[in-house]
Amino acid sequence: MKPSGFRRRYVALLLDITALEILGLLLSRTYLNQSGMDMGSVLIRMALGLDQAGNTLPILTGGCLLQALLFSAYFVVFTGICGQTPGKKMMGIQVWRENGQPIDFRAATLRSIPGYLLSTITLGLGFLMVLTDPRQQTLHDKIAQTRVFIV
Repeated sequence: MKPSGFRRRYVALLLDITALEILGLLLSRTYLNQSGMDMGSVLIRMALGLDQAGNTLPILTGGCLLQALLFSAYFVVFTGICGQTPGKKMMGIQVWRENGQPIDFRAATLRSIPGYLLSTITLGLGFLMVLTDPRQQTLHDKIAQTRVFIV
């Protein structure tokens, strides 16, 4: 199998993030409506320092935690089940273990939660490693001992 390069992987990630952001916005809107607020008023109140009741920060924190859980579950479940997120499927790429075996939930969890986090907090350099690595692996691939191939 031929390893996938940066371009396919990047577009797949953009497709996945777009789907997640749309879903996250819908869930956030529902979450805030249950709290009797909307995102615009929350942000305006915070910017102007008008949060007299002190309930805005816990609501936003809860929303952020729900979104982080959504992102983590999306990547772990899709990758763990079939080695592909919807974005990867659209781009014709799939995640495999380095030893040639299909990816499992343990590797998908390592790759998605601490792996993506470390690839991101290094200012994206963990993702860009694919450009210079001889095996075309990113930091999260190295952590989980995985590779991404064109299928």
